[in-house]
Amino acid sequence: MAWYSPLVHALTQSLPSIVEFIVIVIVGVIVAYGVAAVLRRALSLKYFEQYPEVKGLLGLSVGAVKAFIILVTLAIAFSILQLGPATLYMKEIANYLPSLASAIILLTLGVALVNILVDYIQRQVGGASSPFMASVFNILKFGLYAVIIKIAVQLSIFYLDTLHQPPTSSMTS
Repeated sequence: MAWYSPLVHALTQSLPSIVEFIVIVIVGVIVAYGVAAVLRRALSLKYFEQYPEVKGLLGLSVGAVKAFIILVTLAIAFSILQLGPATLYMKEIANYLPSLASAIILLTLGVALVNILVDYIQRQVGGASSPFMASVFNILKFGLYAVIIKIAVQLSIFYLDTLHQPPTSSMTS
């Protein structure tokens, strides 16, 4: 009978934080869907219907905001979760989630904006008629993709670099 007592003790100690975790996640998801519905309604203006690519970007932006709210909710919920020895790892995951969320949002919106920008410039210049100009615009598009990817990777990895650096202390004499 005594073989399960440490397990039962650990479970009873973790149960309140598990319930808090579940409640926070449920409330956060409800808030995220509510904010997304309000944004979708607010951004469905008549002005945007004449620009289909911008209307698609608005839908993508609403989805990105919803994903960001859910990831922040998960970060808060993981920071509250107390699972004994695994608590330290849960807090590290919770601290990393906002960096990851912003990198994902940057990639999603950045790629969509690059597509809109290059297509707009191509229509203004009339570059679709010449194979040379089409290849120039493809190179421009891939170059801008590379810049967006580089920024997103630095944004998501920057947190890891600062995490493992020793703290700097300034002592005055």
